[in-house]
Amino acid sequence: YVDFNTFRTSSFENGLAIVSQTLEGDGLRAFSHRLIDTEGRAVLPFTSTYIGKLSEGLVPVKSEKRTGYVDEKGEWVFTVDANIPGEFHEGLARAFVSNANFSGWGFLDREGKMRVEPRFELAGDFSGGLAVVKKNNAFGFINRTGAFAVEPKFDNAFTFSNGLAVVEQDGSYGYINEEGKLLADGFASAASFSEGLAAVRTDDKYYYINNELKPVSIGQYRYAGRFVEGKAPVQIGENWGYIDKSGKLIIKAKYEEAFPFSNGLALVRLASSSVRDVNNVNVLRLNYAYIDDKGTEVYKWSVPKVLPKLAINDISQAADVGISTVHIQTIPQGCKVYFVPLDVWEDDKKIYYKRDKLGEWRAQHYTNNDFHVHNQVYMVFLESPSKKFASRKMDVHSTADKRLELDFSKESQQP
Repeated sequence: YVDFNTFRTSSFENGLAIVSQTLEGDGLRAFSHRLIDTEGRAVLPFTSTYIGKLSEGLVPVKSEKRTGYVDEKGEWVFTVDANIPGEFHEGLARAFVSNANFSGWGFLDREGKMRVEPRFELAGDFSGGLAVVKKNNAFGFINRTGAFAVEPKFDNAFTFSNGLAVVEQDGSYGYINEEGKLLADGFASAASFSEGLAAVRTDDKYYYINNELKPVSIGQYRYAGRFVEGKAPVQIGENWGYIDKSGKLIIKAKYEEAFPFSNGLALVRLASSSVRDVNNVNVLRLNYAYIDDKGTEVYKWSVPKVLPKLAINDISQAADVGISTVHIQTIPQGCKVYFVPLDVWEDDKKIYYKRDKLGEWRAQHYTNNDFHVHNQVYMVFLESPSKKFASRKMDVHSTADKRLELDFSKESQQP
């Protein structure tokens, strides 16, 4: 018996999207990924265990037989000796290498050769000639030769955009220039620039700043997303809608969740519904749609709600091995994961059950699917689509250059 019902899709970029499928049956779980075009046709002639996005004409792919890059037609261009290949940006691609002697992130050139040796704990993509990396538990920026342009001294840092990069130090966010000079700080959270604007938060509201790091008068929101194609998703009260760069609400705030536009379409989550299954049991269904820039629903579908399960045994490993990074392997569809330092969580337990406050900590500590832990105790929350929570304590006794893999689909207590 095999259940083929679980699919996840990415947004289309450069005419291609990733379709991921979970295959379960006979006590086994496997994942496969395919690349499709805008007509829904499979581009790759094979399924892969990992696939990235098309960037600079190449797609990183890892199959059972080989790892490397294919072009937009699915043809192999070259293979690489790496565990995880990344997308190309400015002619270089980050790649993770792990063997019996060492493990780390480095950078490949377009011939598949390692241009920058894999000596970093984490690495981001190049932008403006610089890439964010983590070394000795601190973040800095390197140039194309691998030399540090900005020494590693931050608790967290993000890719440059518009000549500015977001950095975190002691729980406060700010922006630095390419010389590493801190130009603005004191934000509770901050996002990278997109189309000349960036969302920041002070107190309990989000707003936007321009390239001069000055606030722009286009409103304050419970949450604010990035601008793409002249529009940004914002949360007003409990619902989500879209604004333009003047702050005008161009698509009414009526969605349970909303994502940035891509190629003229945006993914939104509509109001949930309840139906009876073949056993006459009420099943909550999550309803999704792609909308155009007028808010018209172009395509709709729904999926049954899957209650999240928290992997208790995986989390308990942290107390035994000492780790520096927790990597999220699998999150049930529609669910979210939050890590909250226990000393903060215990200050006022009720406030950190609120979605916006939990989301604040998720934004602070995630880099891709990696959460960077420190020597303290955390509460790990798993939020279901119906806003129910499961939680477990994770005690990090000591940090080490190791990574804990979490799979939140394993059997455990349901919220």
